[in-house]
Amino acid sequence: MVRLMRKTTNKVLTLVFGDLHIGDEGFRLRLWQKMNSNFIKILRAEKPDKIILISLGDVVAGTSIYPGQELDNIVGRGHWQVSVATELFLRLIGEIRKYSKVPLDVHLIKGHHDKTRHVNLAIDLHKELRGWSREYDYNIYYDSVKAIINIGATKKPFKLLCMHGFGSGSKYYPISYSMINDAKDFILSSKEKVDAIITGHFHWFSSVRFRWGGPNGIKWFTIGSYQTYEYREQAQLKYGIASPPSGTWVFINGNPIEMELSMPVPKYLEFKNYEYVAGILKKYLRRLEKSNYIEEE
Repeated sequence: MVRLMRKTTNKVLTLVFGDLHIGDEGFRLRLWQKMNSNFIKILRAEKPDKIILISLGDVVAGTSIYPGQELDNIVGRGHWQVSVATELFLRLIGEIRKYSKVPLDVHLIKGHHDKTRHVNLAIDLHKELRGWSREYDYNIYYDSVKAIINIGATKKPFKLLCMHGFGSGSKYYPISYSMINDAKDFILSSKEKVDAIITGHFHWFSSVRFRWGGPNGIKWFTIGSYQTYEYREQAQLKYGIASPPSGTWVFINGNPIEMELSMPVPKYLEFKNYEYVAGILKKYLRRLEKSNYIEEE
């Protein structure tokens, strides 16, 4: 009998992001591009054996999420939002592939904006990205609303609970009581050892430690967004801040690296987003016309 040996993974580099709200007038493309550039610098320095990208949802703005959303969206069709998202994902993956040919996993978590009245746009994004997976050489997974993902090395796993999050009151703090209870229930039902939790939804870059989940507690990370903050005046008056901290998290074998992102909001962002989105959709159309994209039946 021949026993096949699995390749040992010694260094896993993981990028977690979310809350782009592509299609909304306040989407900050330049901030997203800055994050991409920062990640590529880390990738080139670390030279990992494996790369994991985890999207925590609200990639797109969606439609019919709240009354009057059509006044905030500059891209009114959900499938066009998905096409813009696909193009931006492929640009990031393409940059990764310039410098690394190691195994690449892409995980999609659904957020509450990733939908229209009748369509799950996170599943549509998964289908689009799966069509490009052979050409760009990556694995793509749709993990529904939450998942426990191993971002550690082969000999030392690190289990990260990933979920978008939910609950009201997101203007002023990064985690809701309902999210805490949901995470505890999910961990208990899964019967897996979870080393850390990461969530989005609240557009607030931070980390805290809870006194449960083990003798040393459990670390909870939250990510910032790529959307302008709508409640600047209220936050300034109540808490003395112009907006929640912006940034995201990178992990090496589960060890966190802060990626704080700070850029001034450009003038006339709404008008510039029309230009951005039109250009991105045009480039995605050209990509489709000359590619090996595999369209599913």
